[in-house]
Amino acid sequence: MNSNQPNNTLAIIGLVFGIIALLFSIFPCVGMFAFIPGVIGLILGVIALLKAKDNGYPKGMAIAVIVVSGLACAISGYQMFAIGSFASDMKTNMKEYTSCEEVSKDYNIVKTEMETLTKEMEDNKPSFSSIKQITKLGIKIGHIQEESRRLDCEMEFNDFDPSDFNEADGEGESESEADDKEESVEEEKGN
Repeated sequence: MNSNQPNNTLAIIGLVFGIIALLFSIFPCVGMFAFIPGVIGLILGVIALLKAKDNGYPKGMAIAVIVVSGLACAISGYQMFAIGSFASDMKTNMKEYTSCEEVSKDYNIVKTEMETLTKEMEDNKPSFSSIKQITKLGIKIGHIQEESRRLDCEMEFNDFDPSDFNEADGEGESESEADDKEESVEEEKGN
């Protein structure tokens, strides 16, 4: 190795950490874990920049490490903020029920909202906000089911099947048609 050539080992290692962090930071939910390699890359980039400055070496590689790692940390930090905000919002929307009537009333409201939102998503291309809203409603239904069990309410919870909401368009089957098909299949098995 030539003694005039700068030692870029820290910058190269930092760049590897920065690229790994940047690649993982773009994936939803998983991206928040990219913060750790991003910070490591950022620290190594700063150290490499200081060493290059002190020794009069070129600073380009160290600057690239800082930019890539900083971008990865910013994306990852945004994801942590968004997920934390979502979780906090969900926590404040959960209430403790005191009666089965309250549980039933809220379940019917959430069920209607879910049906409306599912219908809108069928008519239009799903957006991020509609997917976020459906997720919130699903979590709320889970909470309502837990509260129903806690209060020993005798309620029947239906699974939300998007094909159930096509009935208005004539695409889905009515309940009587589905029952008729079930009966005919059972009769065929019996014969």
